[in-house]
Amino acid sequence: MSAFESVTDLGIYCWNPAGIPTRRSFQDVTVEDVLKGVRDPGGAFPDKIVSIDSVKLPMSFVDLIPQHVENVFPYDAGYIVPLFKAVQRGLKLEDIDFLLGGSSLNVLAQKEPIENDTKYITQKCPGTDVILMCKHKAYTQNYAEPGFQFECLLTGRKMNDSHDLKKFEKLHVLFSADVDAVDDAGEAVEMKTGNPRFFGMKVMFQMMSSQSKTLIQGQKDTRCRPPSITSIRKRSLQDMMSEHGVEALARAQNNILEGLTELKNSPMLARYGVAEVDFSRGQMMLQPSDTAGVLPTEAVCTQSVTQHHAVTYSTGGTSPPALTEKDVWAELSVAESERRQYATTPALLEGFVVREAGNGARIAKARVEQIQAKLAELYKAAQEKGAGAPKAAQAKGRSRAAKAEQAPAVSAPASPLTFGPAQTARTYADLLTKGHLKAIGLCPDLQVDDRPLLLASRCR
Repeated sequence: MSAFESVTDLGIYCWNPAGIPTRRSFQDVTVEDVLKGVRDPGGAFPDKIVSIDSVKLPMSFVDLIPQHVENVFPYDAGYIVPLFKAVQRGLKLEDIDFLLGGSSLNVLAQKEPIENDTKYITQKCPGTDVILMCKHKAYTQNYAEPGFQFECLLTGRKMNDSHDLKKFEKLHVLFSADVDAVDDAGEAVEMKTGNPRFFGMKVMFQMMSSQSKTLIQGQKDTRCRPPSITSIRKRSLQDMMSEHGVEALARAQNNILEGLTELKNSPMLARYGVAEVDFSRGQMMLQPSDTAGVLPTEAVCTQSVTQHHAVTYSTGGTSPPALTEKDVWAELSVAESERRQYATTPALLEGFVVREAGNGARIAKARVEQIQAKLAELYKAAQEKGAGAPKAAQAKGRSRAAKAEQAPAVSAPASPLTFGPAQTARTYADLLTKGHLKAIGLCPDLQVDDRPLLLASRCR
């Protein structure tokens, strides 16, 4: 399908729902929920498939106790998470129009009426012009079913293993789709045990959305109890496409492009922000949705996709949703004075990675060792001007409040940046501004503007 081309591959990310409160409505999702779910200090990655030849067949499925999980947040992460990860990995949302998954592609391609118990919602993400379209259906997933046992079998696990609720998503501009597993090259692989007579184009579009070049298909014998896998074969994306004639593929492609154009120009979507998609006699119909949509509140969406947030990758430390420059430098000062160590390694914390907020792409390392020498220069200069430098609290283990009380108030030095009324400095960190970042060479190209610098991740 010539109109669909992968422009940018943003890789695979892990969504971990552990410890996140259940939210019945996406309107209740918070920025903290999003940040917690995308944190994974262990560097999790999808399981690798084993050699098909190593699987002994036939292999009977196991009659397991059901593992029921509702498709509500956080077990269904929704679409704010892939948007957040896309921005975090450098994508500028003004460069894209849509966020889609394989299921939506298939609906647009077929132009058939939506099933009665299913809805397809289209919504514009607040703060952006990105339009998403996704399936919206309440159901309970049983992770003990044969299809998930088949995934265990092909990734070298026992078929009766409990299902890991972590999910892996593949992002490329801009499709978002679950990844079942990866091959030796780290490429996404799709796995199915369903009857291929009912695949239609749906599986093909799922493979396109996850960039899976390979489908591993298990032939299931349901005549016995429990059912068993009798054969396994690999099929390429090209094989899946070749099952449909050239005319059928061209028609599907044209239908998708027409549908996307209609969504882009829809006054209904522009007016209400959320709409329900259906088809009648091959024509798209949009009507106001009786749901609040599939995204969090406008405030959470804006905060998630227009700012960079603090996300700890390797240390297992805390991850506030946002930090001002004052907070960043205060954290550095305390890390140095308390000789703080990494959460997972008995070694002194060396510093942080500082990322520019908003759509800024500049990144700098703020290391404790680099800061100390410059602090001495800054305070010596302040003292010579008669301001009087604050004394550093050297007592190890004392609270930040106690240290702050020991430091006499001084006036903050002039800065080329203005952040409102001048404030009184009580700690070393209070004297540091974006102007100082530029002065000490951490961000030599920093422009004078009002965007704060936020803590992005700890570095070693």
